[in-house]
Amino acid sequence: MALMIDERARRRMAGMERVKNDTTATGKVHRIHRALTTGRPPVSEMKSPTAAIGAARSLIRSLEREMDKEGLDKTSVKYGVAIAYVSPDLTALGYTSLWGEDSQDAMLGTLAGNVPLGLLFGISETADLERVLVGARPFLNTKQTDEWLSELVPAFPLDIADPA
Repeated sequence: MALMIDERARRRMAGMERVKNDTTATGKVHRIHRALTTGRPPVSEMKSPTAAIGAARSLIRSLEREMDKEGLDKTSVKYGVAIAYVSPDLTALGYTSLWGEDSQDAMLGTLAGNVPLGLLFGISETADLERVLVGARPFLNTKQTDEWLSELVPAFPLDIADPA
């Protein structure tokens, strides 16, 4: 059964309104994730370890600002930002510990001698690994960088759900 154009438009508008009015924590987390992953892609550029830490600081502030806008309490939501990197000889791939004001030195130590690829971020309202939304913001917009980040994304929810 094919839907008429008017019926499809009406259903689409009704669905968009439901998403907009979704006040559950899950709906809020989805809106935050969407706000941080959509829009104009960042400028493709290499970043030094110090500049990568500055970008992580900026992303964590954006994440917290979006949570405030949605009315989510920062203590009830698990979230984090880390910097993905690759070794200069392209043999090792990993990411730093989660962002924290006291972890900047540790992040800088991890990034020393490595090439920052981009930022990984995750947010969840529960400790359930299946419910962690993960996103990536590459510093370099290349196919190889996207492949490397896609390899790291499946492991990242473990750190968000249990940062110990």
